[in-house]
Amino acid sequence: MPLEGTTGLAALVVTSRDRLDLAAVAVESFVTFHPEAPVAVVVVDQLRGATVDIADSVEQLDARALDLRPDRRRDLLAVHGVARARTALVPWGVSALLDRGHRRVLSLPDDACTYRRLDDFVELADGDGVSVVPRVAVPLDDDGCWPSSSDLAREGFHDPDLISWPSTLGARRLLRWRKQQLLRSCDEGRTDAGDRPLPSFDVGLSWFGAHPTPDLGLGLSAWNRHERDVRPGPAGLEVGGWPLRTVRFDGEPAHDHARPPASTHLADLAAEHAARVAAVSAGR
Repeated sequence: MPLEGTTGLAALVVTSRDRLDLAAVAVESFVTFHPEAPVAVVVVDQLRGATVDIADSVEQLDARALDLRPDRRRDLLAVHGVARARTALVPWGVSALLDRGHRRVLSLPDDACTYRRLDDFVELADGDGVSVVPRVAVPLDDDGCWPSSSDLAREGFHDPDLISWPSTLGARRLLRWRKQQLLRSCDEGRTDAGDRPLPSFDVGLSWFGAHPTPDLGLGLSAWNRHERDVRPGPAGLEVGGWPLRTVRFDGEPAHDHARPPASTHLADLAAEHAARVAAVSAGR
């Protein structure tokens, strides 16, 4: 069903056909804490005219809704590959929802699970800038372990999938710049055959203004699990005194020297998330 303009928050999840079960859990966990917020999904490799089964209340945005020509969408997939296209299409999905009158749009990774309301995070975006999540809180060493400072420099300091976007001129200018940057990179990399890295988003954030959140409970992932000690608190799990809000469960590094997690509680969370994904898969 179409997500008509509201005065509040809408969420966007960009996924691919091989990750629909992951995306379903991301949507379900978010809606559990934000039942008032509509959710839209983009499937980057969706066949023309096809629909996918995620949730009855979720709208699927196709290329026409994204204001992106089908040939340009194919270019993004061909040059950057499906995995990176999930990040590349976020600006088009966010723009589509803002154009419908939503005051704020939260782009949510398809491998994320939400454990608390995200009001504090999205409210930061009511100003001229967007609210972004740094991947790490402390500098990384180049000691042969993953991730390192060079890994971070290559992939970007901020998570390009978890961002709170306000309906402001500054945010829209950033979205327009990011789209142009991605399409230009696509044109320059037509011989890379699905393996071209995405251009860094960080420079645009510094140009157009952003509010990096200090909340350590946001964006817990393989990038930072070594630095964040998850432990029980008075109201549930906490990270450095911050309530645990979101965890990204996919993208575990295929490296022999990945930095070990700082908390044993992450293993329990990962097992619980895997069971939820398996339950979705079994119910299809």
